[in-house]
Amino acid sequence: MKIAISQLKYPSNYNETIEVMNEFLTVPKRCDKDTDLLVLPEYANCPGMPLKDLDAIFEHCRRYNAGFLDSLKASAVSNNLNICVNMLYERRSGFTNTTLIIDRTGGIVAEYDKTHLAYTELDAMGLVPGNKPVFVEIEGAVITFAVCFELYFPEFFETLALGKPDI
Repeated sequence: MKIAISQLKYPSNYNETIEVMNEFLTVPKRCDKDTDLLVLPEYANCPGMPLKDLDAIFEHCRRYNAGFLDSLKASAVSNNLNICVNMLYERRSGFTNTTLIIDRTGGIVAEYDKTHLAYTELDAMGLVPGNKPVFVEIEGAVITFAVCFELYFPEFFETLALGKPDI
């Protein structure tokens, strides 16, 4: 499986946040034609937004998430690739740090809510943690998820290893 990873500049103001978010939407068409999986970074839907104004962050997500996700779904189809994207995502229970995989048909085939949230995600942002590892098979490769702060939890990786992931 050929994987492309995208990390753009980190925004310093809200106008740059919108620019970077929109630039993430152009990455799929810039991938090599034989790319199987594109991985976008954590909080790709609201990069660089300051924690000092949580209401603005959540309002931004409510305003842009559906269109952002719909654009990525369309890009998965038109560029014939799987896309892995992490978003600040609103569920009935509240906002989560969620990683989604969109397959080549534009369907969401996996959703992982980050289990081990950083203190800022728990205390300042009030995010809802996930409660289980997620495994998905895509084109013969078993994929699982670990996001940022989760690297500090070796017991989590022991649990993930039991699922024998390829990626």
